[in-house]
Amino acid sequence: MGKGLLTIDGISWAEVWNDSLLPGIERYNEYDQTDIETLLAVPRDEKRAQYFIANGNAFSEMGQLQRPDPQKMVRGYFQGFTKKFGTSYGYTFDWLKDATSKDIEALQADILRQDRDNKRDVILKAGLYTSTDGFWNGSYETAPSEGITVPPPYGKNTFSANHSHYIGTSQTTILLTEVADWRTHIREHGFQGPIVGFINSTDSKAIAKALLPTDSGIKVSNPLTDFVSINGYIGRAGGVEWTETEWVPSGYVLLYATALGAGSDSAKPVRLIEPTNASFRGLIIIPGENPQYPIINSYYLRYLGAKVLHRGAGVAVKLGNATYSNPTI
Repeated sequence: MGKGLLTIDGISWAEVWNDSLLPGIERYNEYDQTDIETLLAVPRDEKRAQYFIANGNAFSEMGQLQRPDPQKMVRGYFQGFTKKFGTSYGYTFDWLKDATSKDIEALQADILRQDRDNKRDVILKAGLYTSTDGFWNGSYETAPSEGITVPPPYGKNTFSANHSHYIGTSQTTILLTEVADWRTHIREHGFQGPIVGFINSTDSKAIAKALLPTDSGIKVSNPLTDFVSINGYIGRAGGVEWTETEWVPSGYVLLYATALGAGSDSAKPVRLIEPTNASFRGLIIIPGENPQYPIINSYYLRYLGAKVLHRGAGVAVKLGNATYSNPTI
């Protein structure tokens, strides 16, 4: 009886599937989390969920025998949906014919890397795109969703219907004077957690060059220019922790308040949406049609979405244009 279909190094295709690919996916789904996901997002399924929208001070001064006037408690309704993502290549018969077991494992490792990148992309895109999945942008989800027509007040701050966190700036590079204005857009809604700024390496380079000492005009020593001179990139400046990432397009800046407060519903600004059906969560490997060798024509699949819950907790900026428009991602 024949040995069946084997890799070049003599391992059964069925054995690679059962002992390597399936356990690898299981470990990945159980333990792996991207940096952006850890910082900004918590999971949520596609079911419609209710949450409280703070609407000013609930307390009012009363007389001795007076009862408080009833106030409507404003509740929003959060629902995010997933999109379907799949690999454009997998384990075809012709590819497997010339592969070692290590080649098969390496292909899975590369697909896991791409899945991490796709999660980063989906999370950041939720803030960069001016839609009701993002920050305040002058539009509101009508009842029975948010059920509001202006951003809720905070403290003594009230906001107009056209209040927006999508900003265009005529400057092609970041000015720290403008960063102060961007931070105010977040702070005035009551978000006091650390602010992280995501910026493309091209724009980070422009800031670093502006802060580097030159022969024609040596900068006076200070912590910011000293940091850039030694490390070559911008770190903490303007009250923002700057992070270089190529998942933010050149010419755009994305700011988020993080660690918003205690409790699972307020701790982070973004919801990472996964299917309500738990068996469809995480990265899935779809077997091929051959039950003896399911690796043949198998491919990887994920259902994923993201939506900003705290719409005042971030700012998106387009550099070099006074009018904001969505990037092409």
